Amino acid sequence: DVYGPESAIMQADILRQQDQLTAAKNILSEANKRYPDDTKLMFARVQLLDNEQDTALKRRLLDRLLLIDPENPDYIVASAKLLFAVGNEQDVEQALNLAQSILALPFDSPQFDQQNFLAALNIVASDALSKGQYQQVIEYLEVPYDISPTLDSGIILLRAYQGLDQQDKVLELFADIQQRFAVGQQDISDRLQSYWSACLLSVLLLSELVLMGW
Repeated sequence: DVYGPESAIMQADILRQQDQLTAAKNILSEANKRYPDDTKLMFARVQLLDNEQDTALKRRLLDRLLLIDPENPDYIVASAKLLFAVGNEQDVEQALNLAQSILALPFDSPQFDQQNFLAALNIVASDALSKGQYQQVIEYLEVPYDISPTLDSGIILLRAYQGLDQQDKVLELFADIQQRFAVGQQDISDRLQSYWSACLLSVLLLSELVLMGW
């Protein structure tokens, strides 16, 4: 029992690496019933859950984690990403506030984490991109991508260059993403399409809320 939660997390991670995501989720779900107050177990479940397919459950788990530890940057970033991905106008605003709270952490703070910082930066950059503020996106991500590149940052930045019709930058970054992350043109196109569809959905939701007088 002492090692129960850690064992479940390790088993789930092995199953995830074997593309057995459902089995991994089941392992963590059963373990969570046995150890309902284990925060590492709850957060491991959060990381496996899909933003769109498991929205309600993921949100409940994150709300509980934030109730236990409201200052935990990992929980804050995960909640911001969920709210931004599937939320309405109010949720998106909350997501941006959460992201800004992470960006405001000093680099020498014990709570500062580079991955969390970049994830929060991607959220505010994605919001700027959805509003057509392409130059703002570049200002957010161009230097961080050079220093610590991630695929998500690269895709967002690539879309901003496309929006400004900077074809030389598009081709240069496209080649860099292919080489750095070992993905093909179809993979990148799929990610761009998926991202742009999500942005379009957010715009449509906001437009509907405005028409409803919210």
